[in-house]
Amino acid sequence: GGHCPVAGRGSFCVPKFETVRRMLPTFDESKFTNVGSIRLTVSNFGTLGHGFNKWPFQPNCEYPAGSGIEHIFEGGLWVGAFAAGTGPHVSTAAVDVSSVRDVAAGFEYTNAVGTRTEERSSLADSRFFSPDAVSHQDFVADFTDSNRVIPGTSVTIPEHDVPLKLGVHMETYAWNFSFAENFVVLNYTITNDNSVALDSVYVGLWIDMVVRNTNLSPPRGSAFFNRGGNGYVDSLRMCYEFDVNGDPGFTDSYLGLAVLGSDPIQYFGPKPAGGDSLGARVTFNSWQFRNTTD
Repeated sequence: GGHCPVAGRGSFCVPKFETVRRMLPTFDESKFTNVGSIRLTVSNFGTLGHGFNKWPFQPNCEYPAGSGIEHIFEGGLWVGAFAAGTGPHVSTAAVDVSSVRDVAAGFEYTNAVGTRTEERSSLADSRFFSPDAVSHQDFVADFTDSNRVIPGTSVTIPEHDVPLKLGVHMETYAWNFSFAENFVVLNYTITNDNSVALDSVYVGLWIDMVVRNTNLSPPRGSAFFNRGGNGYVDSLRMCYEFDVNGDPGFTDSYLGLAVLGSDPIQYFGPKPAGGDSLGARVTFNSWQFRNTTD
């Protein structure tokens, strides 16, 4: 097996491949931010959250810290491009596992055996103090989509026959300042390690958002996940999720995901009036769980 039943998404139904993957020394998803109000799990293979695999002992994306109010199931980096001589390909760090035929598919970023997520801090009294730190709590990791077999194993990544051959350097930043404790910055540097040029490169974050109070509603069954509403604020380039009718009065927070910028800046045409540095390159798409028709 390995597939979850229709009503069984969450910590009580972890896909077989996910269980095996998380036992490998190659992968590290033990780190989560804890200096501010957001406790967000980040991994060294491109994912955010852990699909409640470690709940209730480790948060996915808890806010405020210690409240038990979670905001995501799992998410991850997506990069799509045309490689010379081939059609379009997309490398994904995470997908809706119930929408694919093989639950191992879609988790396509790996790292070298023995590598872990590095933690740094600009706080002088922190045991992770480093002069290279950007924030009060940095997480630093490197991963790639180049491998078709998980390093150190004989496990083949399904449906990953043509990697884009990307190298990804990820840094996350969090602070305990009162004016900066409510967000985490994700900074990705993506390098083309292919011998050919990549054209029409698109970068995005796919996130299965869910805002619920896990003290009242443990993460099991479809009724936990189908209470959310979402939207998009184009002036801020921010999508968001909130609890519509799951735990009213006990989940008053929103999860927002905003595009902050890119370097180099890319445009479809001339720089638009009003100084929007990202032009028309930023788009938002949403779809329902298990919906593969669009």
